[in-house]
Formats: sequence, structure tokens, C-alpha cells
Amino acid sequence: MYVDDGRTAPLQLSHSVQTLISVAIEHQHAVVALVRDAKVLHNYAPFTLTRSAVEAAATAHWMLRPTQWKQRVLRLIIYQRQDRYDQETVARLIRDRLGGDLRPSLANRKRWLDELAARHHISDLPRKLEITDVIQDVDAAIDGTRHIETYWRTASGFAHGRQWAVMDALVHSEVIPHERDPSLAKVRLESSLTRVLWGLASAAEVTDGAIQLYSRACQAPGKR
Repeated sequence: MYVDDGRTAPLQLSHSVQTLISVAIEHQHAVVALVRDAKVLHNYAPFTLTRSAVEAAATAHWMLRPTQWKQRVLRLIIYQRQDRYDQETVARLIRDRLGGDLRPSLANRKRWLDELAARHHISDLPRKLEITDVIQDVDAAIDGTRHIETYWRTASGFAHGRQWAVMDALVHSEVIPHERDPSLAKVRLESSLTRVLWGLASAAEVTDGAIQLYSRACQAPGKR
């Protein structure tokens, strides 16, 4: 990791990976605090929390996994370019609303990324970081069953307010037909601990994989 940090300075690979793993762990802890400690079982929130955990952990896993260092640098640049773009978008919105100049660090980040790509002769970078590609890549690396992608897409349905996720993933504990219109019914939808554990298991599996890759990189400097 020390060697990779030198290759990617001043946007060290370890800084990005540490952030992503911390985000994944904190979101999983939030589910535990909500469901086990506060004893509140929301229908939607556990799905959206564990979705964030899966995305963050998968991105860290995706960046760390290549055995060729140039691929790790490439993936860091893709991630950092997306991060810079998102920051600039928000900064412009704030500037347009409140006035003032864009943060000077934005120009620095673009220069650092351009210099990093040039230093390692990296070109043909994608326009954006595609999280779907990241999830599929990591899912294939774990066991190829696509169970991580299945959960992530279901949880994304909840995050985006999709009706199919609500109807397909929750428990239909009670269905009362309408008294006069057979095409209507009153449906009681509930979550369950098994659904919470589905999300936590998916997030924990990806997070554990990312931590193992990170630990291996830290223990064997210069060998990858």
C-alpha cells in the first residue's frame, strides 16, 4: 500500500479506500443501532442503509483487487474523477445560489488527476464511474452467483421509491379485498429480520472482502 500511495500521490489510494470502508462499516452499524438497539423495524430504511454499505465496500474492493498496479491506479483515477465532478457540480450550485467563487481545490484536483494519468500513461478514461459495473465486477469476483447484485438492485428499488421493490421484497401480512370493487384491496406490508439480515450479510461479505484486500496490501509493500 505504501508503494501504491507513492504511485498515486497526492491522491493516495489508501485514503480513498479507508474512506469507502469506513462508510460501509458506519452504515451497517446504523442498521444495528436502529433495529437491535432502538428496536425499530422500518420497511425501507434498512434497505437504503445497507445499499450504501454495499456500494462503498464494493468500490473499495474493486479498486484494490487488480494484481497489476497500473490497473489499481486506473481505477483510483476513475473514482477520483467522479468524486471531483460531483464536488464541482455541488460547488457550482452553491455559487449560483449564494455567489462567490468555486473552491480553489477543484482546480488543484483536476491538475493532480491529469498529472497522475500522464505520469502512468493512462488514457481512454471512461466518462464516469459506473456503479453497476463495479457491483457486477465484485459480485463475479466473490462467487459469480450474482447474489450481491440481486440485493443491491432490490435495495436500490427502495432508495428510488420503486413500487416493484415494495411489493416484491416486503411481507404481505394481510390482504383485505375491497367490499364493492374486486380490483381493489387493502394490503399490509411489513419488513422482517430476515430481510434486514439479507442486506447486512451482503454488505458484510463485500466489506470483509475489501478489508482483506486492504490488509494484504498493507502487509506486503512493494510485492504487488
